[in-house]
Amino acid sequence: MTDWRPIVHEMRLFKSPEEIAVLRRAGEISALAHIRAMEKCRPGMFEYQLEGEIHHEFNRHGARYPSYNTIVGSGENGCILHYTENESEMRDGDLVLIDAGCEYKGYAGDITRTFPVNGKFTPAQREIYDIVLESLETSLRLFRPGTSIQEVTGEVVRIMITGLVKLGILQGEVDQLIAENAHRPFFMHGLSHWLGLDVHDVGVYGPDRSRILEPGMVLTVEPGPLYRAGCRRAGSVSRHWRSN
Repeated sequence: MTDWRPIVHEMRLFKSPEEIAVLRRAGEISALAHIRAMEKCRPGMFEYQLEGEIHHEFNRHGARYPSYNTIVGSGENGCILHYTENESEMRDGDLVLIDAGCEYKGYAGDITRTFPVNGKFTPAQREIYDIVLESLETSLRLFRPGTSIQEVTGEVVRIMITGLVKLGILQGEVDQLIAENAHRPFFMHGLSHWLGLDVHDVGVYGPDRSRILEPGMVLTVEPGPLYRAGCRRAGSVSRHWRSN
């Protein structure tokens, strides 16, 4: 008997125009929920209250369920990969990380964003945010048929390490730090994964995610270092990056 899974997985990897339209709508609804969270967020709210606002927005637009457990991590909770307790009070001056997507007509949305609880970045928060924003914009520009997740990841890693060196969070030559995988303590997850009926959808990536991208494939773009005060190499660090 032949294993049917590789055949079906390959079929699922390439989406039809109709599937892409549904996925686009799932992304639009997910984005509206993130915008609602940004508008409603205030110091003193609890993370689960913001989670409720997100799910309410999903429901308002015809998406009854999240496509995975919603993550609302404020302060140091945002540095915990796949944090889902969502039980802490959000404090003035902290950032909040939201990883949330809706399920719409069986297809998954997946969006992660980070913003200030009080609506205003501190200088240090802005510096890290700008590195992530550059990484995101570069990824969106480079992800095209003919490239690979591996190739784009290499460009993003260079942007992140260069930025962290400029801030004094990492010390050394950029190329050597790349060779040492110095980004790993900050960026321990992958840049991208397939998206479809599941949030981490099926399909072969190839060795080290080297598979060449083709039309019809749908994937996420999620660069982002997890950083908190004290998680850094020793050396000279800008004043506002020092722990109090």
